[in-house]
Amino acid sequence: MIPWDVTNDHALQWHTTFIGRRMQHNYWLYFIIDDILQNNDVKSIVEIGTGSGALTTVLGLWGLYKNIKVLSLDLMDYLTGYKNVLNQLNVELLVTDEFSDITKNKILEFVDNKSTYLYCDGGNKRQEFNTFVPSLPQDSIISIHDWTNECKLEHILETAGKYCEPYKEERWLEMNVQLATFRIK
Repeated sequence: MIPWDVTNDHALQWHTTFIGRRMQHNYWLYFIIDDILQNNDVKSIVEIGTGSGALTTVLGLWGLYKNIKVLSLDLMDYLTGYKNVLNQLNVELLVTDEFSDITKNKILEFVDNKSTYLYCDGGNKRQEFNTFVPSLPQDSIISIHDWTNECKLEHILETAGKYCEPYKEERWLEMNVQLATFRIK
C-alpha cells in the first residue's frame, strides 16, 4: 500500500517550504551542505543565486552557528517580505550581476583571503566557477548545483585541474542531488 495519494499533484511535488520559502532543492542537498560546513573550517559563505531564499536561510543559520559572514547574490529580487528574516541572520544580500567588476571586487573583499564556501547556483554556473575559483584561497570549498544538467566537467576542466581537487565525488549525484564539490588545493 502506498502511504500517499499518488493522484494528488501535491504528493508528487519535490518542492516544499522552509520557513515559508519554497525549497528549490531536495532534502539531501541540505544534508550534504550541512556535512560540508560542519567538516570544513570556512571563514565565510558566498552564495551565487539566492532564488527564493530557503537555502540562503540555512546558510545564514550556519553563519550564525560558526560566527562567520554570509553573502548572497542574485540578478533578481524574489525576497519581498522575507528580507527581515535574512537580516536577522546577518546575511548580506546583493541584487546585482555577479560578473560586474564592482561585484567581483565586493566578493573578493568579502572573502578577505580566508577559506570560503562558494555555492554556485546562479544563471551561469560554469562562468561563476571559472571566474571566482582562481581568486579563492587554499582550503576553500566550491559547490556547483545542477551538475551534469547545467554544468559538466568539460566546462570547468581547465580551472578545476589547475586549482582544485574533487571533494567527496561519490556524493555528487547521490539521491539526485546534482551537487559537484571541489576544494582549492
